[in-house]
Amino acid sequence: MPKAVTPGPRQWSMQLPGSVMGNGSASAPWEVTDIVAATGHGYYCQAKLDLRALTSDPKTSRGVSLANISLQEAGPWDITGGETERAIVVYDMLTTVRPSEQGVLEPIFAGFSLPGLTPGFLNPTGTDDSDDNPLNPSQVIWGYWRQMGVDRNIVGGTDMFSIAVGSSYFGEGEVLVGPEVWWTRFIAGVADATQVMTPSANLVCYAGVVPLTEPQEMTQMMRAVQR
Repeated sequence: MPKAVTPGPRQWSMQLPGSVMGNGSASAPWEVTDIVAATGHGYYCQAKLDLRALTSDPKTSRGVSLANISLQEAGPWDITGGETERAIVVYDMLTTVRPSEQGVLEPIFAGFSLPGLTPGFLNPTGTDDSDDNPLNPSQVIWGYWRQMGVDRNIVGGTDMFSIAVGSSYFGEGEVLVGPEVWWTRFIAGVADATQVMTPSANLVCYAGVVPLTEPQEMTQMMRAVQR
């Protein structure tokens, strides 16, 4: 009987459309949610990648090990509004489960003066309450947040350029064994009237399929679903 063949490295691109959003309104497939900050709204869009063709094999256990993730954007960001409305926070996350609106997305951003509950991190208030942690570190494969505002020293026509003033990568990069992963792009404005033009984006992933023992596969499955 021939041995099972493990597929070689693969590359795929997940895609999300751009949109214009503000005042609690956005075009489909973008959705609007409340946030825990005093003012402003959250806007999010999600894409799912089916991994079953790579991870499912009746003869052997295997997983997907990501070697590189590249976030590509089709153009610049634009943030408009009044003097106190021209700032946003953007989160891009690749997770083993679909982030829910109330449990994960609403508490991420609490405003610039208070820390939010970013998935995969401890509660910033110092309390040890597992219910406050929306996702465990193993469920966050890759993430990238950016704090963005306008540079009043650079004017393009009648507008001021939007730039990133702070950012950080996060995520554990664990081996994927589940049937799917989710890319979520979440944007939070500092005021209801904050207007945002977000470009379309691609998340380009390069990964290899790796053999696993059954105990390794079961362990990764439990970590991926928070068990």
